[in-house]
Amino acid sequence: MEAMRAAGAAARAEARGDATISVDVRRQRLAERIERHRDDPDNLATVIATGLADGFACDLDEATAQLLAVDHDCNRALQLRVRMLLATMRIDDAHELVEPIAARPDAPADVLALAARIAERLGDDQAVESYLERALAGGDHLPALDHLLERRAARGDTAVDHALADVATQPGSRIASRAKLAGRVLERGDEVAAREAYRRVIHASLTRAAPVEAAAVFTVIVRDLMAADRADLAVELVEPAYDPDVHGVTVGLQILDACVAVGARDHGMVLLERLTRIELLPDPSRIDRLRSRLED
Repeated sequence: MEAMRAAGAAARAEARGDATISVDVRRQRLAERIERHRDDPDNLATVIATGLADGFACDLDEATAQLLAVDHDCNRALQLRVRMLLATMRIDDAHELVEPIAARPDAPADVLALAARIAERLGDDQAVESYLERALAGGDHLPALDHLLERRAARGDTAVDHALADVATQPGSRIASRAKLAGRVLERGDEVAAREAYRRVIHASLTRAAPVEAAAVFTVIVRDLMAADRADLAVELVEPAYDPDVHGVTVGLQILDACVAVGARDHGMVLLERLTRIELLPDPSRIDRLRSRLED
């Protein structure tokens, strides 16, 4: 596992180093990396994701097809292949690839959310709604939930609230849905009710959700509160519930950003010390920057 992470980090670092090099040279280097890792799905997926982010989707047709053939993680390969097809405007090809899987009664939520994005590009609103409802039928799925809210937002605040309320009462945990609903309450200016709603969501995350699900919910809460310029609430509500060893590093870094934003030095320094005890931090330089800002 450590070797895999190191290889992936090296590939990403090498790609970032290409930023000052000409497009033709970067394209050639991308082709070389693809050939080097064509039978190594983890590194090939990293190379493809980097190429997509750098705008080289047109050069990734063969690579994404190869990944589909060799990847043990079928969902990852499918996601990257569809991203390439949509980026190159091959929407019909994306639909042809995903639709047979999405049509199955037991289709994974990730695939249904992907099918909804494709259907939206094809202008099939009925299919979009159907895919999103199916993706959310068995529990919270944040990409599908975000997509649903994007569509509802165009219909006005009341429609968004109704959509969230509907989602929150369906079968499954719906914890992330209630986190979104708490954010809507805060937007309307009822801070007392919003605080209580967030506390209930956080309690449910700690008592009912798996650690990875709780971490996803905490991410939603911190992200939304930061966007609402209420980093103080993120520190007050989420930081006491967060455990780096249980919920991972990413949420902790987001909470640290909130601490910096509101000058919560004591909270931030304690959290920093807890995070620095974790091995294999994904971004030590970010930790150093946050420490410097807290100490200023």
